[in-house]
Amino acid sequence: MSTYDTYLSYTGFKTYCECPQQYYQSYIEKKRPKIEDQRNVLNGNTLHGLLEQYILIGENNPKWLGENIRRVWKETLDSCALVTFRHNDDAQGLLDKAIKWTSTLESLLVEHKLDISKCEPELKADTIVQAGKHKVKMGARLDIVYKNRYNDYMFLDLKASENRQIMAFDQIVWYAIVLGEYLGDKTQPKYGGYILPGFNELPVYSIPDEAKEKLLARLEEVVTRIKAEVWTPRPDDKKCYWCPVKHVCPVKGALIPHGNGLIYLG
Repeated sequence: MSTYDTYLSYTGFKTYCECPQQYYQSYIEKKRPKIEDQRNVLNGNTLHGLLEQYILIGENNPKWLGENIRRVWKETLDSCALVTFRHNDDAQGLLDKAIKWTSTLESLLVEHKLDISKCEPELKADTIVQAGKHKVKMGARLDIVYKNRYNDYMFLDLKASENRQIMAFDQIVWYAIVLGEYLGDKTQPKYGGYILPGFNELPVYSIPDEAKEKLLARLEEVVTRIKAEVWTPRPDDKKCYWCPVKHVCPVKGALIPHGNGLIYLG
């Protein structure tokens, strides 16, 4: 039976690198709110669901995406526990953007001749990897894994956003390490990249072994610090503003006023 020291997804790894205290409160103490507003991830979840359904059909018919985006958007919205729209036209604006991105997605699939029949969607490739002195179960859920006629692999990560900061080469390297271990062949995958309907781009990269070695060295350091229970806060006003656990942070939480819950009028 395989054993490992810890489990880390790329999101968890990135969170610890940016702020160990946020990692601690989110993953160890589990202080994230039980219900979170899904407004900002509605379109992303919609496009991921749409693309997964399309690939599972297994037929190269990109027009199917545009024909089904409204249905999948509504189904995704209905499945959300909480969505707070900002104004009366916000929902329609989000739907319009999802439709626009879907049209661009269709064009990208056609332009790059991506054969859907050779794709696997949402591959959960969690695999145990040796990172220095630690065995780490590296988590990865790959949006698209593509195998060509030469039995070489490529993966693509869909990013439904107009913010380039959500892209990180570290994530591409992380997924490459995990998929190579999952396939039992460290020479694979040959390429990894993004599908970016918000920018009408589909960039693909080769992943050098040196990049994998450097990331594994950083992973070893992170796991060492986690096992040593190093949870030092790294406050940053911009990032802290969006932090889902700032209410329990020893730095930012202290700035949130607390009271007895009584409200006095007049």
